[in-house]
Amino acid sequence: MIGKGSRSSRIATLPEVLGILEERKKDDSEQFGYELELSYEYAKRFSSLGDEKGKKMKDELVELGLSQKAAAKVMEVMPINVLQLKQVLVMEKKTYEEDELAKVIATVDKYRQ
Repeated sequence: MIGKGSRSSRIATLPEVLGILEERKKDDSEQFGYELELSYEYAKRFSSLGDEKGKKMKDELVELGLSQKAAAKVMEVMPINVLQLKQVLVMEKKTYEEDELAKVIATVDKYRQ
């Protein structure tokens, strides 16, 4: 897979990555190389949401004003309080009000298992 190039790129959440890798593993088991196997094991271990729940959560986070990239990072970290959320959102150039941050934490708590 290394050096093959890509047709397009987009931000993918960990549950989406796990779904993509599971499909590839079923279709192309002999060509599933070392790097893909490591990525698959990481996604399987740290993906706490299923594909459907992950898609819903991402949509809700984007509706709250987060970018696709920030929503994916919030889903990966699953912050438990506003301080952790602020550390995740430091990459954003936007500042958030306390009530916006509380809504994001409430959304994360709703999907936490």
